[in-house]
Amino acid sequence: WTMNAVKDLAWIKVLMNHDKKNISKLARHIDVTYSHVYELVKELEEKGIFKVTVNGREKNIELTKKGKKLKKSVNEIYQLLGLWINVVS
Repeated sequence: WTMNAVKDLAWIKVLMNHDKKNISKLARHIDVTYSHVYELVKELEEKGIFKVTVNGREKNIELTKKGKKLKKSVNEIYQLLGLWINVVS
């Protein structure tokens, strides 16, 4: 595992733990720029992991069926590798 792969996996885990959240509120909650969160979410949406819905000016994320399966796999990877990150709840 490279450090970037672990870092990317960590961000994916954080996003998956905040399913059904507004992107702006999520960015503030985890103290990351909106643009950083949005770019990662867009990439994951293109891969079918998240669905982004727009309500006025708000963009919300929701895990797809594929995303829910991936969430389970990501959690298993963390358990197998003994990885842990302090996920903001």
